[in-house]
Amino acid sequence: MLAGVVRGLVRAGRRTAVVARSAARIRSVAAGTDDPAKVLAVPADYTRPETLETALGQALTAGERFTAAVLWVHGSHRPVVHGLLADRLAPGALLVDVLGSAVLDPSRGPLRRPAYAVPGAAYRAAVLGFADGTDGTRWLTHAEISDGVLAALEEGPEAPPARVVGRVEPWA
Repeated sequence: MLAGVVRGLVRAGRRTAVVARSAARIRSVAAGTDDPAKVLAVPADYTRPETLETALGQALTAGERFTAAVLWVHGSHRPVVHGLLADRLAPGALLVDVLGSAVLDPSRGPLRRPAYAVPGAAYRAAVLGFADGTDGTRWLTHAEISDGVLAALEEGPEAPPARVVGRVEPWA
């Protein structure tokens, strides 16, 4: 679902690390970019922190840090993954969490930077909503999700803490 984000980052000239459980999937995503050599494969499963930690350590050269990170990590694993990135993000790096629309449920109050977010990193949430279709509302397409996440990455430091992709209102 985030292959379009990888393509956009590579097209912009950025070296891009892709974490996925399947090395074959990463190769497929890399092959769809303008410059597959800019895609750094990090085959790991974020639900197995020890494997992810090892893979991230092997992906970076000594002293190298990520300047941005896009995370689409499910609930209970988010704090652990943020923790694993803490020493691997450059100062002021931007971390974008891809989240479901439930985080903007009005009964939960305003979205805030989570306590587990990496200290020293800028934090933004890309909140996935829905879109209008010919027969009512529909889920976002992969392209719409990728475009929204790329927009969240490109916004300046003064941007709001959340970028809604699609729309989340009216709230059901």
